[in-house]
Amino acid sequence: MVEICNEEIEFLRRRVNDKAIQKPTHDGEIEFNVQYKSTLMPENLDSTSMALEEFEKSEKVTFSAYVGWLKYLVVGFLARSERSFAWLKMVLSRFKCLRYLKRILTGILMRLKGVQQKITMLLINAYRSITSKLNAKPLVSKKEGLLPIRNIDFESLPIISVIIVSYNQAVYLEDAIQSVLEQNYPKLNLIIVDGESTDGSVEIIERYREYFSTVIIEPDEGQSDALNKGFQCATGDIMNWLCSDDLLAPQSLFNIGDTFTKHRVDLVVGGCKRIRGKERTTLYDHHSFFPLEKTVRLSAKDILKFIRSWQKGNYFFQPELFFSQKVWERSGASVRKNLYYGMDYDLVLRFALAGASIRRIPEVIGISRIHEQQKTQSDEMYLYQFEGMMRDYKRMFQSLPVA
Repeated sequence: MVEICNEEIEFLRRRVNDKAIQKPTHDGEIEFNVQYKSTLMPENLDSTSMALEEFEKSEKVTFSAYVGWLKYLVVGFLARSERSFAWLKMVLSRFKCLRYLKRILTGILMRLKGVQQKITMLLINAYRSITSKLNAKPLVSKKEGLLPIRNIDFESLPIISVIIVSYNQAVYLEDAIQSVLEQNYPKLNLIIVDGESTDGSVEIIERYREYFSTVIIEPDEGQSDALNKGFQCATGDIMNWLCSDDLLAPQSLFNIGDTFTKHRVDLVVGGCKRIRGKERTTLYDHHSFFPLEKTVRLSAKDILKFIRSWQKGNYFFQPELFFSQKVWERSGASVRKNLYYGMDYDLVLRFALAGASIRRIPEVIGISRIHEQQKTQSDEMYLYQFEGMMRDYKRMFQSLPVA
């Protein structure tokens, strides 16, 4: 584990140095309490029951994943070429004598950008077509309209806590609230934590106050602090949080609750639809690399490979993953308060270290929105925090007694 941390630290340092990224002021030390260390079972640090090994046993799912990996490879290339175009235009703009050349190249780049968009849409449509055939499963009964088509025992459904964290995103907040309420889930524990927004968010919250189990409107120290306040009030057997610019997909709580009830796992993951802006333009559907409808163990070793695995899209977008209250308690029962970026990654890694089991379902669970006002990672300042996290985990692993 220490060796993996060293490798990732080196990968992250190279990325930081190559891009000359300015170090953020919010980086800080991560502390591990004694109670959390006691949950780190040796078999979880060197588990042979890795999700990847189980995954490779399923030819059908492996084919789906290969298509997904190809999609991420191409989309990642296109994104990098976009940045390269922007860099080239910036360089040319500094030389007045090359203005004419800049106009010519800009015209060429614009045409290439149009080709890029067409190729991207072709890839996305092909991916959707293949995955829909592999994972085809109806979500909603036409006859009932609002009820899921799964054969569900409504009496046995668990309480699900959803914490919405909000700060100055009134333009999206009401959509997020409605996406939860429209689930019509009978055992919903809905909590909202707002950091005293000044853009009309508080007025929106007041309109829906009667639907919330808990409303907290007060200053906080950032998203992680707000999440911890919300989770302290949560009463659900199953939990997750929803950023105020994201959404839950229709029927997702029924699908999540049903899966937890039938399979008694620690984590359930579905798909995540990526959309752009207020108009909700669909970009693509994300699915993790776990085998479909199989229960496997999370691999801490693989999750530690942040650059080599997590960044490739093998794992999760935050809205698509729900977890049990028991694994939350086993993993420290808090989100790291000092983390500005990557608090979801850190939490999933702690789930893995605590021996979490996971089951993937085919339904889309969350909807993640891309927009200009979000906490961006385009400057890649988050790499500093991930390097700090890797150093802290390395120190922790070194402090553990050798078996």
